[in-house]
Parts: sequence; C-alpha cells; structure tokens
Amino acid sequence: MITSYPASTFGNIYRQALQSQLQKMGTTLSMLRKARQENINYVAAAINLRPEILQQIENGQHDFRFRTLFALCEYYNVDVESIVGQGELFHFKFA
Repeated sequence: MITSYPASTFGNIYRQALQSQLQKMGTTLSMLRKARQENINYVAAAINLRPEILQQIENGQHDFRFRTLFALCEYYNVDVESIVGQGELFHFKFA
C-alpha cells in the first residue's frame, strides 16, 4: 500500500536529511584539511573557491555544487563516497 504525504511533510523531511548530510560532509572535509595541516585559504585557492564559502561548506552551512565536491575530492585524492558516504542521503524515513 502506498501512503501519500503532504508536500510540506516531504519538504521538511528532505530539508532535515539534506542538512544532516551537509553537516557530515563538512565535518569530513574539515578533518581531511586539518589532517594535511592546511589552512582554509590555501585549500580554497587551490580549488578556485572563496575561503568563506569553503568555511561554510565545512560547517555544513552551504549547499554546494557537484563540481565543488569533485574538485575537493580531486584535491584530497579521495573518492566521492569518502565524502558523501554510501547512499546515506537516501536513508531517511517518513514519519
């Protein structure tokens, strides 16, 4: 049986899942940068990004583009799953 939910319910669940995912990715990116003992300005310049945007990404406060994600993965020499996780964005449930 398929249950239907109001659009506002889905919107709220999506926003919560997205915020949680952005926070996890930001934490991972911050840990990668700190493990390399590099500062925000250095990494931002290397991937052609403003330092304040990279700071927001690391704080989970910026919904960034795929090209930024790919640039960061290339810079840190990691695969996308290392940052995003294996399908974690899709593991949220409707209440």
